[in-house]
Amino acid sequence: YSHSGWTKLASPSWVDGNTIRLVLENPLARDHVLREWVLATPPVFLQLLTWSVLCIELLFAPLALIHRLRPWLWLAMLLAQCGFLVFLNFADLTLPMLLVHLLTFSPAWLAKVERQEPATVLFDGSCGFCHATVRLAAHEDSQRRLHFAPLDGETSRQILRFDGLPQIGDSMVVVDSKGRHAYKSRAVMAVLQRLGGLWLLAAWGLHVIPLRYTDWGYDLIGRWRYRMGGQTEPGVCIVALGTADRMLP
Repeated sequence: YSHSGWTKLASPSWVDGNTIRLVLENPLARDHVLREWVLATPPVFLQLLTWSVLCIELLFAPLALIHRLRPWLWLAMLLAQCGFLVFLNFADLTLPMLLVHLLTFSPAWLAKVERQEPATVLFDGSCGFCHATVRLAAHEDSQRRLHFAPLDGETSRQILRFDGLPQIGDSMVVVDSKGRHAYKSRAVMAVLQRLGGLWLLAAWGLHVIPLRYTDWGYDLIGRWRYRMGGQTEPGVCIVALGTADRMLP
């Protein structure tokens, strides 16, 4: 990016701030309302936008040496590439750059918004599909925030015997260290929030969807779970998980 910015200094249109306007007026620009709206903004706005892109590119390499600035630089250039994709018919060039951005994403950038408190996941111990998802969660849980227990086990009976809990049926339940409970799709979100990294994006995506729709999807998968993964014999949970220290009775 810094090399690209350096070469742009030899272009008069980048130096005088007219590049974005000229690009949007180019026949290769996508013809839609948003393009017309941007072209209708004051010329100084397009100049400032052009110079901003140029400055970010020029300073990308030195600023990237500062760890705290890396996620913001990454996000700024990701937005720039998305802008190119929206306004310009350069998909053959822009899509590979977006792929590069995804490959350089660091999950550590989202560590501060992960749910840090440990939790116990109660799941259907006779469901092969559930065992597979538990194995995946245990593998991705690098911080070891999650423990697992079958719904028909002693740990579940102790946790769920308290008054005031709804009838959960065979729903997955996530119970945190403060005794708060999450059911169905909210339990899935609670697990994803503790896995961190790109799993947080999936959790946020589910969170913006109304609960009745996410629970409907959860129930739909629940009705088909035995067809997708079959049923297992009682007492094989530890073997299925492969990490006995994470499995509670």
